[in-house]
Amino acid sequence: MITKRQLEIKGRPPNLLERLRDLSILLYAVSLSLGITWQWAVLLVGIVLSLLLILCQSKPFDRLKKESAIIWRAPLTIPILIFVLAVTLSGWANGGVLEAWRSFTSLRGMLVYFWAYQAFSAKPELKEKAIICALSVGAVAGVWATIQQITGFHPHGFRYLQGTGFLGGPMAFAGLMQIFSMLAFGLSINKSFETLRPPFSKKRVFIFVALGNALGILFAAERSAWLGVIVALLCSTMLLSFRTTFRTVIMLLTVAALLWCTVPVVQQRLAPLVNWQNDVSLRVRLQLWRESCQIFADKPVFGVGIRNFPHHVIPEALGMGHAALDHAHSNYLHILATTGTVGSAAYLFLFLSVLLTAFSNFKHSLACDRENQTGRWSAQTGIEFGILAGVISLLVSGIFEYNFGTAQIRLAQWFLFGMFSNATFRNNAGKLN
Repeated sequence: MITKRQLEIKGRPPNLLERLRDLSILLYAVSLSLGITWQWAVLLVGIVLSLLLILCQSKPFDRLKKESAIIWRAPLTIPILIFVLAVTLSGWANGGVLEAWRSFTSLRGMLVYFWAYQAFSAKPELKEKAIICALSVGAVAGVWATIQQITGFHPHGFRYLQGTGFLGGPMAFAGLMQIFSMLAFGLSINKSFETLRPPFSKKRVFIFVALGNALGILFAAERSAWLGVIVALLCSTMLLSFRTTFRTVIMLLTVAALLWCTVPVVQQRLAPLVNWQNDVSLRVRLQLWRESCQIFADKPVFGVGIRNFPHHVIPEALGMGHAALDHAHSNYLHILATTGTVGSAAYLFLFLSVLLTAFSNFKHSLACDRENQTGRWSAQTGIEFGILAGVISLLVSGIFEYNFGTAQIRLAQWFLFGMFSNATFRNNAGKLN
């Protein structure tokens, strides 16, 4: 099944700008595991290339109008705009026009969604290539994090107990590894990786890639990330069958027992939970959560503004490598405190839309596989399933971490969300044989 838009570009030789735009997409996928500067640099270049590609065509304003209509129909455009409006209103209520503008621009990372959606809509084959790039570099980062954690070697930053890969801190790295490990998991279901491009379709190569990303999530050693992955594995396999879920439970119990006995950092991170009252990390979170609830009670409608969460200097947290904490260590409580009821409702609507869109895309892709009667999942179905599991993982860990506000995670997840097609629109109006 191909859309009218894909038929329009089929058979037309790509020009230099198209090649450069496609290259920028792949470079962006590579940059996801690197420092934030790389991501912003590639994103800005990619947006400029996409605009030039439109303006250099015949009838550029007609083309711009058509591309704008395509982006407007993107499945997450309306939820994103509603959330952006809520955050902007919160800023306006807490500082006037200038603070409203600053609150608006604080969400600029969401631009990656519209850029990625336009590129992936024009060339769906870029999705698979981008996933391969992201998982390959993620695997290298996971191996590097393993070395960091085991040896304590952190050449470019604070000497954390956890591995941080090529990033500066474990929380951002753990969030990325959640996304990538769930993508690798999705591609392993029903051996859908076998439909990837060589050499990644080979079992040995894919096992190395998947294992590297799994090591990343293990040695990032963030307990909230571990919990997110476990819940995501259980919830996502429930969509498949009871047998798959049962096997997953057995696998998780076996792996957990082996890791407890063989990997010291697992005991180091989990043993303190037995006496959780004395765990520094939990005490800091409880303090921040109480403060967040008090902030919301004082300003329940618009909160204090997305940029205005009070800074907390907690000596115990400073000793763990943190600067003064300026977030609630929870997506939900942070949004509640900073944007109030209005912003929280918009945030929940946004991620409910993400979940429903991810589920809809997975079911549609799975139905196409069944129509083709191949007997196995396509790479696209594996990717859709992996993104859905990744969303669940981040939403669960977001109870204990403000991963929504972490730039590296936000730029990665909205890039992947750009791979969602509008399945409803495609089924009703855009389907061509």
